[in-house]
Amino acid sequence: MQIKIIVYLDGVYQGSVPVNTPCLIGRSKDAGLPIPHSSVSRRHCELFEKDGQLYLQDLGSLNGTLFMGQFVNEPAVVQSGDEFVVNNILFRLEESVELTPDEHALDMNENAANESAMVTIVKPVKSETFDEEEMRASIRVVGDAFNE
Repeated sequence: MQIKIIVYLDGVYQGSVPVNTPCLIGRSKDAGLPIPHSSVSRRHCELFEKDGQLYLQDLGSLNGTLFMGQFVNEPAVVQSGDEFVVNNILFRLEESVELTPDEHALDMNENAANESAMVTIVKPVKSETFDEEEMRASIRVVGDAFNE
């Protein structure tokens, strides 16, 4: 299943990223949506499909994953329009329409060099300690299908 994740940092839109399920979100370079910041666990949370339903599961992260104002302690059913939070990064789920190869080529960001999408640090973070001001100033979404 392909879904689109809209990313906000402290309420400010950062971009959207199409991902396939299952999708690991975390600091790991192997994550479907890597977030290279020390406040995010290597394997923070995961979106996966089971029996036609989309689920969100925290993977034992140190800082937790919030959904509907509660920490995710077991897999939670999520759907288009739902939001979940990893530290001060808000993710909103949207249905993703499957595109033909020609439509996908037209929808791609002209400057993207590869097919992966990730949240990336664009300003070095000075410390390993989570600092909300540094996080706000340092994170952006980039990728091949970056949609404004």
